[in-house]
Amino acid sequence: MRTDISEFLRGSEVHKHLVGSLQKEDSPLKVDGLSLMDPIEYEMDIYKVDRDLEVDVEVRYTLDQRCDRCLQPARREIRSESHVVVTANVTEEDEDDDVLVVESLEEFPLEELVFSQVITSVPTKILCKDDCKGLCPVCGVDLNKHPDHEHEQPEINPFESLKNLFEK
Repeated sequence: MRTDISEFLRGSEVHKHLVGSLQKEDSPLKVDGLSLMDPIEYEMDIYKVDRDLEVDVEVRYTLDQRCDRCLQPARREIRSESHVVVTANVTEEDEDDDVLVVESLEEFPLEELVFSQVITSVPTKILCKDDCKGLCPVCGVDLNKHPDHEHEQPEINPFESLKNLFEK
């Protein structure tokens, strides 16, 4: 879905401020694997510069996933900003990651810009809290709930089997 900004492009204003929210169903991109919670809020500043549009995008959204260390539910609010140039004029300089080439500037790719920012800002590791201790690697006990949990560990030398390798 494209947003019509033809009046802004024809007018004398050089700046347009957009504020709104989208639902994950509005995404033109595949976001099924992300545990996004609605709404995805955005603020966008669009500036006319020569024959291009300079766009500052800020998105705010909530992820509802499991903690990567202890597997407990973890809800995290994310805020992310980016700057993108939207152009209909293809040049060699437009091979940068921050340039979006469109057929016509009048049909502005608002949803695509917002959800592109969401996808690129998802953290690689989600934690329930910054100091999450995770699970015991031996028995799987949640170390956040049982911080004094221990196992008697015998002295295991991973190189023990190599000890007699060179003996004849």
